Amino acid sequence: MSLVISDHFGLLNILVIKLMDSQFASPKNMENKGLLMMNHLFSPFEFKGLELKNRLVMPPMCQYSVEKKDGVANDWHYLHYVNRAIGGAGFIIIEMTDVEPDGRITDFDLRLWSDEQIPVLARIVEACHKYGAKVGIQIAHAGRKAEDAAVQVT
Repeated sequence: MSLVISDHFGLLNILVIKLMDSQFASPKNMENKGLLMMNHLFSPFEFKGLELKNRLVMPPMCQYSVEKKDGVANDWHYLHYVNRAIGGAGFIIIEMTDVEPDGRITDFDLRLWSDEQIPVLARIVEACHKYGAKVGIQIAHAGRKAEDAAVQVT
């Protein structure tokens, strides 16, 4: 199962809050916070039908690692994400990925607006699934801050 998450809708924030146990916020437990977190870190978690093997979540990061300026993930991306799955992450969120040519932050962003960009990302997701990790993707549009915007913000 894959999940598409956009921070603009606050789903990621809801998921992160749900992953945390309410006892962590209790002042009386602050001194044992690390121990309490470790008690739940490797326990399974379910949220709206998404079942995670543990509570280890790799957040999205802007990596700007596309080599050919075509938006297609490469071997670096494959190794980066699959290694996190091998390492035990329960949920991996693929980096900021552009959904339209005019919405790029840089020419080195991952992209997902044409069929040719899908197979490599699918290969990454399938490999992560082999290690029990669920995968989401942070979709993005840079708006008027886009690299090729008519009037860029400086």
